[in-house]
Amino acid sequence: MRLDYDLDADALYVTLLSEPVARTVPVEDLTVVDLAEDGRAVGIEVIGIGRAWPLEKILQDFDIDTETAARLRAQFSREVTAQQGTPKLHVGVAEPMRVAS
Repeated sequence: MRLDYDLDADALYVTLLSEPVARTVPVEDLTVVDLAEDGRAVGIEVIGIGRAWPLEKILQDFDIDTETAARLRAQFSREVTAQQGTPKLHVGVAEPMRVAS
């Protein structure tokens, strides 16, 4: 699993497999999953990573192996801010992030 963050676009791309992308499926506004020819999830793109995004829905709806799913759950968790009550994305530091230019 590799993480690439584009600071200018506030976009995170999580590479799950080193496979060509055959198609892209929108999950919700600003979140898409790239799929290989055989339907396995190749990557996840999230625009605006400060917002809550549907990780559990992605893990349920797409072909992602158990080990990778566990790593995604460990890497990304939702926290609720006491003041606003809005779920926020928390990016862990299990792996170094590579910053795209």
